[in-house]
Amino acid sequence: MKRSELKLKRLQLENGVVLATRQLCQTTGIPYHESLKINGEPNVLNAPGFYYIEPGSAVTQRNEYQLLETSITASQLQTELKRGDARPSVNVGLSGFYLDQLSKNMDGQFNGMAFVGLSVPISNWWEDKHKIKQSITKEDIAKNELKEGVGSLNLQIEKSWRDLDEAYKSIQLNEETLVQTLENRRVNEQSYKNGLSQMSDLLDSQAQVSETREKLIESKINYQIAVAKYLKDTGR
Repeated sequence: MKRSELKLKRLQLENGVVLATRQLCQTTGIPYHESLKINGEPNVLNAPGFYYIEPGSAVTQRNEYQLLETSITASQLQTELKRGDARPSVNVGLSGFYLDQLSKNMDGQFNGMAFVGLSVPISNWWEDKHKIKQSITKEDIAKNELKEGVGSLNLQIEKSWRDLDEAYKSIQLNEETLVQTLENRRVNEQSYKNGLSQMSDLLDSQAQVSETREKLIESKINYQIAVAKYLKDTGR
């Protein structure tokens, strides 16, 4: 029964490797082939401190933060444009012409004229004032959205970091458990050889080792996923 169970698990494992490889090829655009092998050592894992970055500097690297900052700049420029439309404008001009006399004994004359005009937008004063006030309100809204967005991004980064640390500690706990189950199996094997225990006890100890190894592998997978998510949440 145990051998049949192991055969089934091996078949599931081989199918899982094929499907995971196909998924990787689809994601990266690499053509799939049956001979394709994935290189990598899952036992070599960096501690969470290797990936740590200050949340304050990480937030500024996020696209969301940069978009919110751009929104504030755009609203400030809109306010300045509306203030410019409401300000008085001064028009300065210069014109001139040269008059050539028909008589040969008379020289031509140059005449010029300069003018200055002042335009005060009195008729639309109330409307312009209202538009400026609206634009300032939008500017304040953009600043509040940035403040709220920074808080949300900091919270997301903090959660991602805690998940990363938790995943790494899960690996350490499963490694400690594996050492204990291996020792338990060794004791049961020795006891069985000496006729001091039953085969069921030996099979149970072997099953515990297999189960712990599966949990350890799963915790390493979860840790790699947590690393990828933390890098993504910190804008890297």
